[in-house]
Amino acid sequence: DIDDLNDNFSWKLRQAHSYQETFDRFAAWCARTKSCPLSSDRNQAIHQFHQLLLKLHNSPLTDSRGESISSDDLISLTTELLLWRSSWPTLATAVRQFSQGIVSNEIETALNSSIASEKVSDALGVILCVDQSDEQLSQEQRKSRKKALADAFPAVNFEREQSDLPEFCELWPIHRDLQQTRLKNTVLPSGLLFVAHKYDPTTPWINARKMADKFSAPLLTINGDGHTLALAGTNLCVDEAVVRHLLFPGKSEDITCQGSGTGDTN
Repeated sequence: DIDDLNDNFSWKLRQAHSYQETFDRFAAWCARTKSCPLSSDRNQAIHQFHQLLLKLHNSPLTDSRGESISSDDLISLTTELLLWRSSWPTLATAVRQFSQGIVSNEIETALNSSIASEKVSDALGVILCVDQSDEQLSQEQRKSRKKALADAFPAVNFEREQSDLPEFCELWPIHRDLQQTRLKNTVLPSGLLFVAHKYDPTTPWINARKMADKFSAPLLTINGDGHTLALAGTNLCVDEAVVRHLLFPGKSEDITCQGSGTGDTN
């Protein structure tokens, strides 16, 4: 993984900022294509999204199985579908339909897929807790950090008080000093290639840049929105560059490929 785990809070804050920037581009795209009722103006789009979240929080919708669809469901769907430029039309449909009090089969399927992915999120959470060093926060520190994260991604943080409860990893039963468990004077591997989307909110591009520099390795940048996959048949430029690197790993120039739908996201 190319996430920077040396400072748990810093990468969370960077991730939150990146998500807001992606939301801004989504809202601008939505307004331009008239796909959903969000403004191209950042503050107005955030206000509109807050109004929709409040509406769902106070009066949840109901799907065909009688399950409630609340503000939490829209937030989960948003943070998932923002990742992929190809998923923006589905997210736009959800915003448009929820604004009208409608839940179609398409959006119900998307919500169910999102709920299923919570198992993956739980697994990643456990991995993160094991990877990071132990950190016990005071109530004041916890409140300050939660406010900073909320301010960094304001679109999904509407008028609800932030909880003072500890984060999941603060309750993790295994405590250790990560820095003391790291191996010293290790030989860094060579022949690596890092691949990252320029506008990946969950694993920000700057982390990939840092890791490429750390390992003196080339960085393949996909110029667009997305969450990186290589050799998946979704971007020929990326796949060809990765195969070329596997065959000739000695070359170390950085590479740039255009992402799908790049022209529609700026």
